[in-house]
Amino acid sequence: MPKREPIIAALAQRLASVPGIATFDRRLKHWKDVPASAQPALFVLADGQAVERQGRGLSALTIRVRAYLYSRNNDGTCQNDLLDAIDDALAPIDGDPDYGAECTLGGLASSCRIEGEIETDEGLLGDQAVAIVPITIVVP
Repeated sequence: MPKREPIIAALAQRLASVPGIATFDRRLKHWKDVPASAQPALFVLADGQAVERQGRGLSALTIRVRAYLYSRNNDGTCQNDLLDAIDDALAPIDGDPDYGAECTLGGLASSCRIEGEIETDEGLLGDQAVAIVPITIVVP
């Protein structure tokens, strides 16, 4: 079974480099505890894991991660620009063994991608925007 921490750390490293992020942490804080001066803020945490047996003792590990994005959304566009930057951070890059196919976190995973519904609140009743981005990592 692969070691989980290097995989999650590699994802965190990619997301910590998202342009425009003022605060990054692997421990979730409530948006009320993140002042406007510390936003946009991105918090990443593992949300669950599953192991699937695939014959002859082989198994695949799936790690589910949630990325919480907090931003002040005075003009209504900031959150979408940041979500696009998260998409870009998870795109395959030169150096990944399977460049052009999937983000592999430098070969630590067979895939790492946004998968599922992105929950968003663009600050309808105020200027605090929140998005929760589901990320799935599959490790052979």
